[in-house]
Amino acid sequence: MDVPIGSYHVHIPEPEDPLTWETRLPTISQSIGQYQIIGLQGVNQRMLDDILHEAINMQEAGETSDVQCIAPILYQPRYVQLIHQE
Repeated sequence: MDVPIGSYHVHIPEPEDPLTWETRLPTISQSIGQYQIIGLQGVNQRMLDDILHEAINMQEAGETSDVQCIAPILYQPRYVQLIHQE
């Protein structure tokens, strides 16, 4: 059985970003729609709510969206430390 699993770094918007969250949301929603289980990084509660709402709208509209489980990967950036890099 194939279960498509993915991880997507959404990126919390900064004031200097050239693309607004509202501009990026549809593309992100379409990109993650091919997975059944998706982990999201760089996301806050408002963004997570928007993505869930968009996924529901896609399914109701009959558009391709296989998402069944969306899980935020939340962390405190100041505590994240790079251990190893190649």
